[in-house]
Amino acid sequence: MAFQVQQQSQFQELLGVLRRRLWQIILPMAFVLSLGIAAAIFVPYKYKVRTVIELRPVQVSSFEDVGRDQLMAYNRSFANPNLQIMHFERVRRVLEKQEWDDYVTLPRDEQIDYLQRVLRNINVRVRGGNTKNLDAPTFIDILYTDTSGARAEVFVNSLRDAYVEDVVERYRREMREERDKLQELRTEADIRLREAEKRLSDYRREHGLSLTRITDQEEDFVFKAYEEARLELDRTTRKLEGLLATRAKLEEQYEDAPEEVLDRVIDAGTSTAVEESQLELDILRLKREQEGYRPLHSRYKQLEYEILDKEQELERVRAVQRRATVEEKYVPNPDKPSLYQELLASDREIERLRAEKERLDFVISSKFIEHTEQAEVLREVKLMRLDVDAKQEAYQDANRAYRRMADFVSLIQGPEGDPFDIEREGYAPRSPSEPSRVMIIGLAAFLGLGVGIGSAMLAEYSRSCFRSVNDIARVMSVPVLGAINVIETRLELRRKLLMRFAIGSSSIALIGSILVVAVIWQRQPNLLPLQVQEVIEDLRLNFR
Repeated sequence: MAFQVQQQSQFQELLGVLRRRLWQIILPMAFVLSLGIAAAIFVPYKYKVRTVIELRPVQVSSFEDVGRDQLMAYNRSFANPNLQIMHFERVRRVLEKQEWDDYVTLPRDEQIDYLQRVLRNINVRVRGGNTKNLDAPTFIDILYTDTSGARAEVFVNSLRDAYVEDVVERYRREMREERDKLQELRTEADIRLREAEKRLSDYRREHGLSLTRITDQEEDFVFKAYEEARLELDRTTRKLEGLLATRAKLEEQYEDAPEEVLDRVIDAGTSTAVEESQLELDILRLKREQEGYRPLHSRYKQLEYEILDKEQELERVRAVQRRATVEEKYVPNPDKPSLYQELLASDREIERLRAEKERLDFVISSKFIEHTEQAEVLREVKLMRLDVDAKQEAYQDANRAYRRMADFVSLIQGPEGDPFDIEREGYAPRSPSEPSRVMIIGLAAFLGLGVGIGSAMLAEYSRSCFRSVNDIARVMSVPVLGAINVIETRLELRRKLLMRFAIGSSSIALIGSILVVAVIWQRQPNLLPLQVQEVIEDLRLNFR
């Protein structure tokens, strides 16, 4: 009787695949796990040692004479501590002082590789700090990992001390050298200043100038007399020229003035023009007012009488007016004597000024030679004084620079100038820091399981064929009534069993050899061949 094949779910089908290919999963997993166990044994233990340095920037208030910019430059000299600590030459010097056998016995080129490995095991972390804030401390963590905890402890502390000593002492040495140079410059400036002052005093003493006066113009009496005479001569000359011009005008006025002048006697007479104008205006006003009335009106008659009175008064005023008369006659000119007196006074003043001018000319001519000689001396003194002033300023600048640097050197050499403080000493841990063997073995087991399942799935689903009745049932439009199982002969079964035995035994032998070599190397490595030991050591060297 026919029956319909019951379809399986994908999960059930996946479980069936895993059951069929169980050994294909177990063998890769066992192989990867054995490699993980060997790696856990071969990978060397490492000890991580940590030391901490606190970098405290030097404060401005620590020393009043030190400028903020100079202190900021000093604090910035400790910037980038990670690069300074991991400086290749510094690490090499520290490593050579340790005299480790595995380093000293190496050739030169292998020592460089060894140093590179040491540098890779050094880790520097900087916490805090701000280049713009002088008050912010910085913490520097120096970590070193080595297969020996004692060596790691000694090395990390030695590297820390070498860094602190090199950085601080190097900067202090540079500042001391700068201070010594500034001191030499100050000494040279002082010597040049004393030589210039001595030349000036000798020259003044040689030419009879006072050694206590400051201004040379006050000492040059010849120069003062010469300058005063020149100024007075200029004033006298200008005054004389003005007086001569004034006298020429007076003389011209005197010559042009006549002996007699016409004297006119004027009779102004009498004038009634104002009164006449007022009366005429009154008459005109009354006539205009009369035009507003009729002749028979009483006001018209009254205005006519007033106009008549004004006209009569106007006739009387005109009769009183008289014309002005002028009478002319010649009299002596009154300005002539006064002009003559002014001319005489001008002549006397001109004579006096000419005499004064001749005297000043004589004084200037007599003092000119003496002034020329004295002026040359004073010019030389002035140049010497300018040289002394310049050398004095140069000495003061050099002295200020030296004092500032000397104060700065005294600051950084004292306890306040040491910015480093050991916050934590480096000590070797009791147990290794890395690696974790349990984690390595667990990771290997997980990875091996993934490799086994992946290889099984790849082998199962990489073939383009029907793998089971379920595959046929999913693609057929009619139901599958039944299936014939795979028929294997005894010969095929023996061949399959033999192939599985060969694969399993070889895998077990390979896995066992890996585990045996790892166990022997851990317990008695000398039992292994020398080539195997070298291979294992080279492998371990990559993880140091």
